[in-house]
Amino acid sequence: ALLLFFGANATLAQTRAYVTNAQSNSVSVIDTATFSVIATIPVGSSPADVAVTPNGRFAYVANFFGQSVSVISAASNTVVATVPLGTSARGIAMNPNGSFAYVMGSTSANISVIDTATNTVVSAIPVSFPSKLAIAPSGNLGYVTHGAFIKGVTVINTATNSVVTHIPIPVDVTDAPAVTPDGAFLYVTCQSFSTGPKLAVIDTATNTIVALVPLPGNFAPGVAITPNGAFAYVAANGGGVCCEGGRLPSSVSVIDTATNTEVANVPFGSLSPFAVAVTPDGAFVYV
Repeated sequence: ALLLFFGANATLAQTRAYVTNAQSNSVSVIDTATFSVIATIPVGSSPADVAVTPNGRFAYVANFFGQSVSVISAASNTVVATVPLGTSARGIAMNPNGSFAYVMGSTSANISVIDTATNTVVSAIPVSFPSKLAIAPSGNLGYVTHGAFIKGVTVINTATNSVVTHIPIPVDVTDAPAVTPDGAFLYVTCQSFSTGPKLAVIDTATNTIVALVPLPGNFAPGVAITPNGAFAYVAANGGGVCCEGGRLPSSVSVIDTATNTEVANVPFGSLSPFAVAVTPDGAFVYV
């Protein structure tokens, strides 16, 4: 798995991208000004996901087999703390003010809440088979996908660390969630074994699906929304886990969020696009 997020730090005077390398148990740090790897940091076993604090000072890495979270200092590019979880860590997300990190525990059926001031687990939210999480820009709500286990999205209240509701989606797999900058819509990549990958668009005011956008490829494992909310970039992987019809070409679909239609498609050929992130200035998309 290769997942990346960006951290901007005024002290560092640059923007950096952090990429997890599951097979080498490390995180690569990319200087986005020079498009080069400037550091490779050893972390726990099989890092699966990463989230950066809003001030860019720390990156939190979910270690799947390591059952822990590694805390990386952006200033020194070293691990400064390790938070034990006792469960395989999958997705991880940071709240808007950076005070808490939320880690999906795939074997414990809960979401661990880490206080970033003390780097300790302070709460656990009971959610079955949590996979990935997106936090609303307001910080008050979180949206959890469940992979192939539960068909839909679970909404959690981050103030009370409790489940608010569940939004059913008529698909077989839900994967990556992303919330628009104004918090009005939730975009979720999903997979129907009979009709292929789709992008579900959910109105967060009513928690209802307002569109199901068809996507190319065999499955869609990643989505990111531009800072102005105008476009969603979706990884359309041609490999997939269900390729009875053979491998399809891979691409990245560009979705106009005003019309929820594909307005461009970037071909990736035989490559396997997996995760997507947009730079804070909206100028580049990293895949």
